[in-house]
Amino acid sequence: MKRTVQIKNLTIGSGMPKICVPITGITASEIISQVSAVKAASPDLVEWRVDYFEQMKENAAVEQMLAGLAETLQDIPVLFTLRTDREGGKAHVTEEAYEKILLHALACPQTDMIDVEVMPQQESAARIIKSAHEKSIPVIASNHHFEGTPSNEKIDCIFSCMEKTGADILKMAVMPQNSRDVLRMMERTLSWHEKSERPLITMSMGVLGCVSRMCGEMTGSCMTFASVTEASAPGQIDMTSLKHILQILHQ
Repeated sequence: MKRTVQIKNLTIGSGMPKICVPITGITASEIISQVSAVKAASPDLVEWRVDYFEQMKENAAVEQMLAGLAETLQDIPVLFTLRTDREGGKAHVTEEAYEKILLHALACPQTDMIDVEVMPQQESAARIIKSAHEKSIPVIASNHHFEGTPSNEKIDCIFSCMEKTGADILKMAVMPQNSRDVLRMMERTLSWHEKSERPLITMSMGVLGCVSRMCGEMTGSCMTFASVTEASAPGQIDMTSLKHILQILHQ
């Protein structure tokens, strides 16, 4: 039986793919400005990309910002994501520093959900995931390939490794070099959707991969990322347009 993930009033893993909008402000004032615009667009959930935040290593500043996000967003869940430069993000941190920041976020009551990079630091990821589950916080195990699309065998191996961590949702983002890469990633998503109990999130990035952000209900990808103010990855679509497309495909 396919599992679902419940956060506040949101159920991830059933129905239309849920739309997540990133917050990418560098300063506290930029984040506050962005979150107001994002809330007005009414996404299903918000991803705070902490790696953009200039004070990401300062516990008090992160706590204050999480509290502010929760107060403004209210029923909209917050996904805490620290994307490292190893996986296309802005955070140039050691594995130890990465783990420390995420464990501190898990101690904050305003963290509704957390993203954990699994490959290759699997031991560190396992500790973070264990801590999250002890606090009943759902985990997205994530893996990103900005240089290309892995072989089918490697995709399967990565999904298998992520599944063994016990994470609640498995996420993979890849960069296609051609249309066949996009179709291949969609096919592997459907294959894993059919055999795994866990919800999946997949996407092919860039202009070539835009279609993969729209057709998750067909392939088994339970969430898609859209932009309101600034995109956090190549190929993100404007939220208003994407929501309209998802509704059409759902009907």
